[in-house]
Amino acid sequence: MNKIIFITFLLNCILNSRIFSQENEITLPFPDLVNEVKKEESQKNEILSDDFQNELKKIEANEKAKINQAKNNDTNKEPSPQKSEEKKSANLPNTQEKSNLKKLKKKSSKGSENSIDESEPSYERGTIQLQRGKIENSKLEFKDSVSKEKEFSFKSKLEEIRILALEKKIEEAKNLAQNLENPDEKFQALFELARSLDNNSETSKEDSVSIYMTIITESPKTEKIRQRSLWSISHLLYRVSDFQTSLYFLSDIIKNHKDSEYYKNALYLCGKIYEKPWNGKDIEKSKRFFSAYINTKLKDNFLNSDYSKEANEKIQDTF
Repeated sequence: MNKIIFITFLLNCILNSRIFSQENEITLPFPDLVNEVKKEESQKNEILSDDFQNELKKIEANEKAKINQAKNNDTNKEPSPQKSEEKKSANLPNTQEKSNLKKLKKKSSKGSENSIDESEPSYERGTIQLQRGKIENSKLEFKDSVSKEKEFSFKSKLEEIRILALEKKIEEAKNLAQNLENPDEKFQALFELARSLDNNSETSKEDSVSIYMTIITESPKTEKIRQRSLWSISHLLYRVSDFQTSLYFLSDIIKNHKDSEYYKNALYLCGKIYEKPWNGKDIEKSKRFFSAYINTKLKDNFLNSDYSKEANEKIQDTF
């Protein structure tokens, strides 16, 4: 099954059948290049045009009729190789957050291998076992921590979920996360699962997309975990070259989360997308999104960063 088509179809099923075809490009309006630096914070809404919502409605209405046809076509297609863009994620700001699942280390010596302080909490012992590559032992420690150590219970749950993701036991990990009674903990656990799968080159990206979508559609719009999921799914789709759908989620950040830590990155990624060789390539739009990235009120944090330098170079190159 072609990966990009499958991802697009999956998103449509979850989003009430929203399929974004190449022929119905979502047009993301952009800030005025000359005047953007003079705008006040309250004028950030100008980045998106007034008719953006109407454009989305037209796309949704036109594409609902294509669901059955897409379903029939998708079932007979083979997956395509992983796109090379995934290897370039280091070129983007805050694209891949570090997982709390520590890298498994080689056993250094018999002495260190057996020296675990039994007075330490089960969670700490499980972490040590995990570092030494003793997965089964760590699972026992984390399970014990969940049942006995209230202060470490949720942390241990997260480690259990990450290990299950590493073992590709996705449904078991999902159930573990979904069964958490606290909504905040449930969405955080789902996010850790999606991120773990996304960071694992041996697992399907479609699974990550599905879980990110669960968070985006079910969590409160004001929650930061939803913003993190919007950014994560946008970047994932960028890496597999599904630029059109990536722009859709980036537009959510730009329009609805102007004070988010991901707002500036969303502008930057829009600039990257519009310079890519696809049927939506538009150097002028790319240039203006890079300009907005540089001139936004949040620029002080990025003034001397590699990303701002690159954005400046892109603007100069495209004039």
